[in-house]
Amino acid sequence: MSLGEGGNHIKGGAVTSDTSAQVLSATALPVEEIHIQARHGNTQYVIIGDADVTLTGGIGPGIVLAPGEAWVMRKVNIAEIYVVSAVSGEGVGFIYQKIQIP
Repeated sequence: MSLGEGGNHIKGGAVTSDTSAQVLSATALPVEEIHIQARHGNTQYVIIGDADVTLTGGIGPGIVLAPGEAWVMRKVNIAEIYVVSAVSGEGVGFIYQKIQIP
């Protein structure tokens, strides 16, 4: 995973998956909002979900994203979000806004 700094507490990264679930962040990271998008260059779908997300029967429990599709989640810990790809080497990109503590 690669994370880059952005303005206004906005950051981003990417995860490349094999056919087993990969976590978006190995470190606990509560966020206000995260936008997860399947890479446009993917040839098959990816699934986002929790640590139990799988490709059972071709499509496992979770949110299925075709290439280029996106999903938004709010008030989550991205260390609890996983992605699994139907094709090894494909994945997602994401941007998020960290929870700001006053």
